[in-house]
Amino acid sequence: MIYLVIHIISEKIIKIIIIKEFIKFTKFKKISEESYQMSKKVVEIKTLKVGKYLILGGEASKITSLQTSSPGKHGAAKARIEAVGVFDGQKRSLVKPVDAKIDVPIIDKRVGQVLAIMGNDVQIMDLESYETLELPIPEDLKDKVAEGKDVEYICALGNMKVMRTKG
Repeated sequence: MIYLVIHIISEKIIKIIIIKEFIKFTKFKKISEESYQMSKKVVEIKTLKVGKYLILGGEASKITSLQTSSPGKHGAAKARIEAVGVFDGQKRSLVKPVDAKIDVPIIDKRVGQVLAIMGNDVQIMDLESYETLELPIPEDLKDKVAEGKDVEYICALGNMKVMRTKG
């Protein structure tokens, strides 16, 4: 009888320990996934401005022009937005009512140190998390990127891009 009670208690303790370890593992995994996960928020079009970012066609895009117009007595105001994709450079446009809602990406701007240049790619170490990344070098930065220099890069919607050199 005593053996059975101890066995049941020890099984419950083992289950509790396993559950605690599983929770620790899933929390860690969830945090690491969040940095590369598609993170976005929803805003109304009337709050957008030139130079801000939005999601068009599943890509993070920077607004280049924003025009609003009121069509008439009973019509709703419309906004015409033109934007350029941050990662692919493609032009996109959108026409919607100004009170419509649209997704805006949460852009994570980070700083990293260049470890090595490998042809058209650069190996960067993030200065906060010390993780190593390999990213393509943009054409306009090929002559500015050098080993040991700091660069700014962005993370949005699971993509990364080197934006500029620091210093």
